[in-house]
Amino acid sequence: MKSMILYLLYHIVYHFHTIYRGTKYFAGVVSMSILFGTTSMLAVTITFERKSRSFERLLLAPLDLNLLMLAKTTGAIIFGVLNAFVPIFFALFITDLSAVNWFPALGSILLMAVTSTFLGLFIAVSSLGAGKSVLL
Repeated sequence: MKSMILYLLYHIVYHFHTIYRGTKYFAGVVSMSILFGTTSMLAVTITFERKSRSFERLLLAPLDLNLLMLAKTTGAIIFGVLNAFVPIFFALFITDLSAVNWFPALGSILLMAVTSTFLGLFIAVSSLGAGKSVLL
């Protein structure tokens, strides 16, 4: 059984490295990492803070609401950009990334992080409204 698992693992890694060279699915893996990382982070954070009533304490702070939301979204954007480099780090050991044009890739990583962060904010705000109407 152990030899069969090792054979399958070798077969998967061999074909991934030789046939696809790792670049066929590279952009999809990076974008999925950003999408699920940022949307879930911001939506869960705001929902959890709202449920534990720490969000109301943040609103009572002597800060502008726009500054507070800018700080929350900036944190999620930075998390998404850093989350994009996890598959890139693992891809360095599997495949050759010399064909990647890094300037547009970094720009698209930033744009995807911003877009999916605001999607997570939209999910969090829309779920708060639904929860409030259910509680009333």
